[in-house]
Amino acid sequence: MNRVLVLTTAALVLLSGCTALQSALVSSTARPTPETRPPEREPAREELQTELVGAYIARVPAASSPGREITLVLYADGTARLHTDFRNNEMPVIELGSWSVVDLAADAPPEATLELILTRGRQRVYEQPERVVFGVSELGQPGTLLTALEYDRARFGEEGLQLERYNREPTPSISGTEWQLVEIQMMNDRVFVPQTPSHYTAQFASEGSFSARADCNRLSGSYADIDSQLLLGPIASTKALCPAGSLYEIYTNAIHAAHSYVLQDGEFYLSFGPDSGIMRFEPVQ
Repeated sequence: MNRVLVLTTAALVLLSGCTALQSALVSSTARPTPETRPPEREPAREELQTELVGAYIARVPAASSPGREITLVLYADGTARLHTDFRNNEMPVIELGSWSVVDLAADAPPEATLELILTRGRQRVYEQPERVVFGVSELGQPGTLLTALEYDRARFGEEGLQLERYNREPTPSISGTEWQLVEIQMMNDRVFVPQTPSHYTAQFASEGSFSARADCNRLSGSYADIDSQLLLGPIASTKALCPAGSLYEIYTNAIHAAHSYVLQDGEFYLSFGPDSGIMRFEPVQ
């Protein structure tokens, strides 16, 4: 009898302890501590990444030219393009890579930090990627600033590098139209005319995506339109073998080297390469 009473008492004590522990757990989950509750003012990383998509420009001195205009384009798909024009009538230096928001700050500048990784130039892949870290300030303002915090000072200078968001004035745009190739006019007077123009097309969506047909292959990527300069990001392409007589290779190479355009009389003229030629497009009917 005494043994049963002892066991019953022990069970009641154990049950009471479990109930207290369960109540404590429920209480702790119902009232999150300040350490575990995310700050209400901190913007979501994805939202900030979307907000930062766009082009940023800086004009800085250069030892061997009138100066440098540096344009950084952050595309919505996480790719990036750094475009350096030495303003000496030569082709700009184009570098491609990726970008991401790496840190957020709730109440102190910089408001966020952004990491840029450059992995290749126009013709080659870098053995060692180049990393630049920017502080972000003036978020939500027309002139959002990217200030380099970690960078190659031998390349960009000891005075630092600060880029300001480019805000485009409304102008006639190449977006919203599907264009088909009429001809490729080379500067050596050679002209290439597609047998089937509808097999060579290009489309530029207003949100910054780009797609094209190059005969039996498809191209896709991102772009930015800055004062009639067409800045294309990394371009993905299918690799089908097109039939003899195809302009696939010529057209694709020209697209990769595209840099500026003119809209005239309803047609779209796209220059490519270092004075290599001009592609002429018309709207698809």
